[in-house]
Formats: sequence, structure tokens, C-alpha cells
Amino acid sequence: MTKLILGRRYPIDTNLVGRKLPATERLWEYHRGGRIELVKTDTLDTELSGTSDPEQRGRLLDETASLIEQLGPVVLDNSRPGHALFGSLADKANLDKVIQVLFPNRDPRVLGAAHGKQLDS
Repeated sequence: MTKLILGRRYPIDTNLVGRKLPATERLWEYHRGGRIELVKTDTLDTELSGTSDPEQRGRLLDETASLIEQLGPVVLDNSRPGHALFGSLADKANLDKVIQVLFPNRDPRVLGAAHGKQLDS
């Protein structure tokens, strides 16, 4: 594997695919030049496969075809079998610790919808 100049691996989602913005183009340029490594999330191809226009779908999937897929947590109704990981009790305990740091006065089991939006970001 090529040694990354900046030593960073960045998972991308659909927000960086098919966009011709200067910042997006720069990320792809850094990736092609070996400065960073862009990897795709395990759900990216699933989401791109849902593009209704067949030509656009093909272009988007071609754009990400060479990227390594990074396994992530299972997303129900979106993850493909063998392309995502189920969490363990240890994973849950670690996530609860992170939530406790972010929301010190809240029980992680009873976070409301407003906190859910913050957790997603």
C-alpha cells in the first residue's frame, strides 16, 4: 500500500460523489496524488444504486468503484449482508461513554429526538 503523505483516511458519503465543487475536487485530487486516502462507507453503493436515472447512477458508481470500502455499523434496510458490522456489548459501553461526555446530564438510554439529530452529526 502507498504511504499516505498526510497519513489520513477519510470515509466519504454521497455528499462528495458527483459534485464538482472546488473543495470536493481538491479532495479527489489529494486522493489521486496519494496525500490522503478516500474510502467509501459500507452504505454508499446502496444509496447510489437507488439513483433513478440509469446513466447518472452508472457515473456515480463508476466514480467510487476504485475506493476501498470501510465497514461500518449495520444500518437497517440499507446495509448489505457482509458489508457491515454488528456492535457488541463492549461497543455499546464505549458509545455510552462518548454520549456521556457529549451529554453529561442525560441518560444515554433516554436521549430525545433533538439529541438524536446531534448524535447523527
